Amino acid sequence: MKIKHLSCCLLITCALFGMTLNADAKGGGTDEEEADEKAVIEAVNDYYETLNTADIKELSEYGAISKSKFVSLLTSMDMGLSGFENIEVHPFKLNDSDGIYIALAVYDLKFEGLEPLPGSEAISLEKENGKYQIVSLESLPDKARQEINELFENGEITAINASVQEEYDSLLDQNSELNDKIQEWDCEIKQNQSSTYYKWIFLDGEDEPFPFDKYYSIRAGEEIQGSIYYVMAGDCLWDIAARYLNDASRWTEIYLENKNTIGENPSLIYPWQELYIEID
Repeated sequence: MKIKHLSCCLLITCALFGMTLNADAKGGGTDEEEADEKAVIEAVNDYYETLNTADIKELSEYGAISKSKFVSLLTSMDMGLSGFENIEVHPFKLNDSDGIYIALAVYDLKFEGLEPLPGSEAISLEKENGKYQIVSLESLPDKARQEINELFENGEITAINASVQEEYDSLLDQNSELNDKIQEWDCEIKQNQSSTYYKWIFLDGEDEPFPFDKYYSIRAGEEIQGSIYYVMAGDCLWDIAARYLNDASRWTEIYLENKNTIGENPSLIYPWQELYIEID
């Protein structure tokens, strides 16, 4: 089985690809429209420059990156993503929504030890205070979202995306090992979005910062700091007791000590929960 070509950060397929858009393709417009297209292209290129050069903390504060995309980006970096190159930006102006563009970005993803992988991403931009900013689809006015939902059937967009998909499929057809690796990445990203960072993505407030202290300690293999343990994806009290108390049957000690945190069901623990463990 082949997964759809790499979109957004790694394998997250942008919802826009399933929609239709009645957009004005670039070129042939007024001086103002040409200036707008140039500004959109610059904004998108700046965005990828940020992805290529910023550190993780900077990326977490970059407004154009949603929580779920930030998590997929983190996962991809951990799995060897080193950047985006050969970026081409195709801007399309919404006909009935002033100051709003959809840009189709086509690029190669660089991974350590692999040849570049083709990908694409649809990005929404809105003009604010005379400058185009990348925004989420959800933040656009209802009129713009309705236009996107109703219309996204454009010959040029379809042709560009089909070309990327063809190149991607050809690459995987010639390399079954790469195909298997991509499926592994896809599963890893989905797992991290649904489990490892569940609390931060779905439960914490929109402005809650990413828990970097826990992230870095877990990456370094230092999950337990003093007597505080940060729950990770796939954990259960039995395994935690075996790992740190050298006796899996002592899971009940951990549960009783942390019952106020865990609740009535000891089988339900969640990533990023803090558990107190008395180390012998």
